[in-house]
Amino acid sequence: MMQRIMIVDDDIPIGDMLEEVLEKEGYQVSRAYSGTEALLLLDARRPDLVLLDLMLPGLSGEEVLPRMRGIPVIVVSAKGDVDGKVGLLLGGAVDYVTKPFAVKELLARIAVGLRQAAAPAGYRVEHPAAQKLKKRAGEPFTLTLVENPDISRAVGERKQPGQVLVGFAAETENVLENARGKLLSKRLDLIVANDVTAEGAGFGTDTNIVTLISHGGVETLPLMSKREVAHRIWDAALALRSAQPQ
Repeated sequence: MMQRIMIVDDDIPIGDMLEEVLEKEGYQVSRAYSGTEALLLLDARRPDLVLLDLMLPGLSGEEVLPRMRGIPVIVVSAKGDVDGKVGLLLGGAVDYVTKPFAVKELLARIAVGLRQAAAPAGYRVEHPAAQKLKKRAGEPFTLTLVENPDISRAVGERKQPGQVLVGFAAETENVLENARGKLLSKRLDLIVANDVTAEGAGFGTDTNIVTLISHGGVETLPLMSKREVAHRIWDAALALRSAQPQ
């Protein structure tokens, strides 16, 4: 499925350039020229990632960001002060790119942002700030985190006959033990486990080493591209589906 990226920027030449580059990379692109228009488009169709300028007519990028919760947002702005970047990253942005930027670097950051979006966070900030967080002269800063809803558990509780549920366990220790626990407690048919600390696996790489665990057995795959891993997971899910009573 083609991934959708929304560009929120009132600078038409920059927006046109980004749209052309992203479409050549195979993304579906939508455009908004103000913060207000961006929120209206979000209500109509949710993108997979947003490129957000800060200096916008109407609602500013800082005002729009808290209302884009749950969508990966990369801030693309000429504002380059460190405190501002930190405040926006803590306020919900997944990345911050300063104008002018190298297109190749931005594309890489978009790919990483989309990859991060595939794994829902276990926790979220309890009280997100609606505005920039000011530096407080060396005072300690504390964020309170609360647990996010467990999506796979909720799906497992509503599992219907004929469905095959696949989960993922990105672990740093006791990989197989933790993965088996999730397989059983969340009523999954298959779980894909990997040690994110292993060389060539986890985040920031195009390869992975995973173990496929089902109620019928365990299969550890060698190092391969993430595209190949996706095909192997799909094949395993189809095999489980075919084995179910008709």
